[in-house]
Amino acid sequence: MRTWAKEIFTYERGKLLLVFVVFLTIWNYFLLSIPLSIMLVSLLVLFFISNVYHKYFVMELGNNKRIVRLFPGEFSTLTFHLKGKSIVPVYYGKLSFQASNAIMLGNAKQVIERRDMNDYFYDVSSGRNEYEFEIQAVKRGRAVLREIEIQVFDPTFLGSSSYKYRPFYRTEILVLPELKAVNGIEKLLSNEVGSKPSTYSYFQDPLMISGVRDYTPNDSFQQIHWKASARMGTLQTKVLEKTTHRKWTFVLNILEQGRNGLQLSVAKDLEKRLSHLAYLFQMAEKQGATFEIYVNILARNDLQLLHLKEGSGKDHVIRGLELLARIDHMSATVRVSSFIKKIDMKLRQSSTVILCGISKDEVFETIPQLQGYMLPFYVLSSTMAEGVIESC
Repeated sequence: MRTWAKEIFTYERGKLLLVFVVFLTIWNYFLLSIPLSIMLVSLLVLFFISNVYHKYFVMELGNNKRIVRLFPGEFSTLTFHLKGKSIVPVYYGKLSFQASNAIMLGNAKQVIERRDMNDYFYDVSSGRNEYEFEIQAVKRGRAVLREIEIQVFDPTFLGSSSYKYRPFYRTEILVLPELKAVNGIEKLLSNEVGSKPSTYSYFQDPLMISGVRDYTPNDSFQQIHWKASARMGTLQTKVLEKTTHRKWTFVLNILEQGRNGLQLSVAKDLEKRLSHLAYLFQMAEKQGATFEIYVNILARNDLQLLHLKEGSGKDHVIRGLELLARIDHMSATVRVSSFIKKIDMKLRQSSTVILCGISKDEVFETIPQLQGYMLPFYVLSSTMAEGVIESC
């Protein structure tokens, strides 16, 4: 497939000059002037150069995969590696493209400002192969350059050609959400064992047996050490090693009900939700906890949901922030009930579930069996600037 598609070839100035050449030719037929003949030959040479230039012009654009990560208000540069080849090695042109309004380009002229996308153009000077654009991150979001097009002028400026770049431009600019503090996370950050019963413990490993003790009526039947009981003649209970398995599962619903109670739309406080989640990602990394997140946005994977698999560490926090940056208001979404059903088994395997934009009652209405697990649920509310997390 050709990288560039030639869209338009205009020759308006050339046509006017051609009319002038015809007029001079007729005039020279009667005058037989040597200077006029030289002028006619020169003009014909210019016509030839212009046509050959546009016919054999070849353009190259560097397109290596790159991710630029910024927080709102930060600056960076984006370098275009653009090279034009023809019989005449230099070129003059104008580069135009579209970019998300999550960013602003400082040294490119803004032509059209839309709601979600802005049009820019940049004068491409001759003799250069690299062009730097100054990027300013404006708001959370993902920006890629689309509709890349270059208008090329020949050295005589008699004609111009427009070329449209066909491949997807692989440089991605991610404006990460701001980290906004969350109140009420003291219990979430503590290592205390809760008082609620569970089908199994997240703080004991059944394979790590440190010893045995006499059986008491409160002990689980599964905890009986049968070999030790047979050897000692009385029932013995396993004494397990204490462990701290800390896994935070974030469940994000980006929708909210409309005034009529039926129509669903993107939540008005979505940006606050994402900023508070970004803060909790960082807190999970500081506490040494693993975390994962599920979002009710359609994606091409086994769950058909946008999600980040369980992980830990700074690199995992960066991946989490990138996921939040890629959340788009125009994405195809999944209804809450279907969303909860898809992640049923994932919730059962977690030690802490943090709900955002969804209530515990909605979870239990969809999956009543989950009540038997007595998982610790928390609800993240973003009605305040700093956010609040509460146990439920």
